[in-house]
Amino acid sequence: MASNSEPTISAVRPLVMNFNAAIRYGLLGAIFGLLFPVLGTFIVCWQQFGAIDFAHLVMAQRLNALLWIIDTAPIFLGFFAYLAGAKQDYIKHINDSLAEKVREQTQDLREANGTLKREIEAREQREKQLVEAYEAAEAGRRAKDQFVSSISHEIRTPMNGVLGMTEVMLRTELSETQRESLQAIEYSARNLMVIINDLLDLAKANVNKLELEQISFDLRDVMRFVERSLRGEAARKRIHFEVKTPTDLPRSLRGDPVRLGQILMNLAGNAVKFTDQGSVTVEVEATARGKERHELLFRVTDTGIGVPADFKATIFDDFTQANSGIARKYGGTGLGLSITRKLVEMHGGKLQLDSVLGEGSCFAFRIQLDACEPVEATLADVAVSLTPLSAEEQAKSRVLLVEDNQVNQKVAGAFLKRLGLQWDLAENGLEALALLSVRPYDVVLMDIHMPELDGLETTRRIRASRDPVIRQTKIIAMTASVLKTEVTECYEVGVNDYVAKPFKPADFERKVIAILRGDRGENG
Repeated sequence: MASNSEPTISAVRPLVMNFNAAIRYGLLGAIFGLLFPVLGTFIVCWQQFGAIDFAHLVMAQRLNALLWIIDTAPIFLGFFAYLAGAKQDYIKHINDSLAEKVREQTQDLREANGTLKREIEAREQREKQLVEAYEAAEAGRRAKDQFVSSISHEIRTPMNGVLGMTEVMLRTELSETQRESLQAIEYSARNLMVIINDLLDLAKANVNKLELEQISFDLRDVMRFVERSLRGEAARKRIHFEVKTPTDLPRSLRGDPVRLGQILMNLAGNAVKFTDQGSVTVEVEATARGKERHELLFRVTDTGIGVPADFKATIFDDFTQANSGIARKYGGTGLGLSITRKLVEMHGGKLQLDSVLGEGSCFAFRIQLDACEPVEATLADVAVSLTPLSAEEQAKSRVLLVEDNQVNQKVAGAFLKRLGLQWDLAENGLEALALLSVRPYDVVLMDIHMPELDGLETTRRIRASRDPVIRQTKIIAMTASVLKTEVTECYEVGVNDYVAKPFKPADFERKVIAILRGDRGENG
């Protein structure tokens, strides 16, 4: 109602003001207008009668009609004065209204500017806080990466000694009791390495540091790797283990065979672990083929203990196992399936579970991989078939081992000895540079983490040497770190190859033979 009455009140107000102005300006006009007839009457009276008095003024008024016209002048002047006054007052009212609106709008603008200024200040403060939070997160990420790298090195270095020396001792003459004890040590150490690798993979996956390679590979090789790796454990438990690879499977695919193998090894390894009788089957099927991509379905089926129905929703969570009894009986951290799920999702698939408690389980996932040209013989395939070094090659090859850890010195030394090679030892980069300045070496086995001068800086100095013989020395980096950034940095500073700790004897020996025979790229 208030809003409806407001226009009426606003419309009436100018009328009231105009009426007051009419009276004011009309009176002023009438008073001003009287001056003309009075003065005119006096002049006419003087001209006609030569005297000015009341009688002559009345007579002059009667005799001259013009004076009647002059006498009406105040009326017209008052009317015109009214019109002029009303107009002037209306203009003043408009001006006052406009001035009021300008004042109101100016005040509104001041308030809006103040609000906007406060919002800008608040936004700048939020942006500053976001920048600080981002920088803190980046610092935390770098600290976490550094921690992962450090803990990886600190854990894997002694594990390299345990596994390496166990491997060396297993190749010596032992009694049956000693051999069984060493095999138990090796089995426990490798299980510990699985747990360590699971933890490191989980840390990398949680910060999106896991990456998939895109290389050409034959899926049959991956399936054969799974079969060879688990056949012995299945036989020990007296369960039937089978890997089904159809003959019409696409031979050449592009993807990450290592991570795909890790997925299958985790699933099949769990199946073997949790199956005490019956069978475990690993199979793959090409469900769709295309010129550019193939769809593959993988299934791992077992007749093991199965998964409770109320546990299926959480079985892929980190550090999760069905109950504490399973952990005590079968071991493990509950990380394998969590990492496997993340790896399957990185491939664009989804890991599914179908299980009946006490009857068995079936884990399945479907992924798509790019098709590619037939896979040529890879470096690994060539290296596996390398023949041992001849006596002549052994005699002329000079190796420099740069390693500060005494156990790792013995492990690497034992592997070099098996290859029939003689080597010199440097315990840090400074000693290595001093030895290189005295005599040439065919290959340098360079540890990355060392006191005095680390392997990265030592490699930089070798590649920057003015002596072309030193500058072109072949270098194999050795590190217990599993961070891809550190491996990449090794290649960036100029190493020819890379071997991870704990050393796998076949991998270590293969790479040393390959580089001594000139099968790796040149640097310098």
